[in-house]
Amino acid sequence: MPNEWNLRYDAWMIGDGEPNRDLGEVFDWYAVEFFSVEGLATVQEKSKSAVPVADYEYRVVAELIYLSEGTCIIDFGIRAIAHMRNLRSGCKQGDYVAGNVGLGLPAVIENAPEALLKTLEHRWRVNRISADSHALLTGDLYA
Repeated sequence: MPNEWNLRYDAWMIGDGEPNRDLGEVFDWYAVEFFSVEGLATVQEKSKSAVPVADYEYRVVAELIYLSEGTCIIDFGIRAIAHMRNLRSGCKQGDYVAGNVGLGLPAVIENAPEALLKTLEHRWRVNRISADSHALLTGDLYA
């Protein structure tokens, strides 16, 4: 597992009233979201992992711990939520899935059971801030 995580923090979120982040800042956030251009696919491997790849993404193998008509939650060492369109067809709850994902701090999240949503909360420390069309925070996860 990485010691640091690259998280997108979109500029429009700051424009909508979320705070600017500063180096060294420690803050709590209610979830991590993931997004996958090609979609995560079912795999036989049953070992959770996240390996950094190009463009601040990760190659993950994750357990699909929740799946509904519109929402999915995966666990690759940390839990992340997304719309189910980030999965390829045929994935079922309990499957292991793999693919490239980007991670972000969402402004809003998909609907899921409250008890499960509580497991998405994390405390972060900002180590670096990079910018392109997105603000990108690099920080440590505190359990």
